[in-house]
Amino acid sequence: GEAGEKGIFCSEGGVGKRSVTTDQSSMPTSQKGVHTELRHSSWGVYFDLVMESWSDYPMGCFAFEFPADANLRKYKRRCESVENVFIDPNDNNIGWVSPMSWTYTKFKIRENISNFSKYYIRGRCRYYHNDMYFSQKVLYSISDWIEIRVNF
Repeated sequence: GEAGEKGIFCSEGGVGKRSVTTDQSSMPTSQKGVHTELRHSSWGVYFDLVMESWSDYPMGCFAFEFPADANLRKYKRRCESVENVFIDPNDNNIGWVSPMSWTYTKFKIRENISNFSKYYIRGRCRYYHNDMYFSQKVLYSISDWIEIRVNF
């Protein structure tokens, strides 16, 4: 039928794997730091869009930030119209914060069974260190903005 033909003959191809990383330390003389990756992966029609970060410090809290401007976080599914990426589907929040006392965290921004043909996502990571009572957060480092895009 017509729906089946659209899926077979649509001229747009899906986007393959793509990622970008940034490394930052808290002080110029420090070898310890925070590493952040923004990644898009696809397997056939399935894709996921993930931001993850890890630190050489023993315990901390990661805060992922995304631009408030929806034009800086958008995607287009194969053969469909452009859509904004909702970071939090409940309230369209523009960030995400990990639990306290972690050295690694991963936030799945979006996943679906229909692949992208175009996308643009921009984000950055703020890393906070805990005090010994886990009641305060001290900002240790802020990554540069990182972004991945195809045809936007």
